[in-house]
Amino acid sequence: MKFEEKIRKFMYGRYGPDELYKFLFELYIVLIIINLFIRSNILNFISLLVIIYMLFRFFSKKIYKRSKENQLFFICLIQINQIVNYIIFIGISIIYINTQNHHRQKSE
Repeated sequence: MKFEEKIRKFMYGRYGPDELYKFLFELYIVLIIINLFIRSNILNFISLLVIIYMLFRFFSKKIYKRSKENQLFFICLIQINQIVNYIIFIGISIIYINTQNHHRQKSE
């Protein structure tokens, strides 16, 4: 049996990668890079927890649970995106109002 076939057989029925997995992987890389400069045991431990959780999800056979986690991740992302957009809108509005007030004061 070829190695590739063995891997395929092993992965059959397992959840595999999804968007949360990709996010966790990117988070892990960022934590590792930051830890290159900071050299923190706490950051090292957190990155270890991230990789363990990421691999646990990847190899899990509980597809329904992992899918629910991924859906919750998307819901959180949407809410965070809405909050960030609102903050940006408020910031732009404040800048616009200040600019208008500044132009009114110059013309007086």
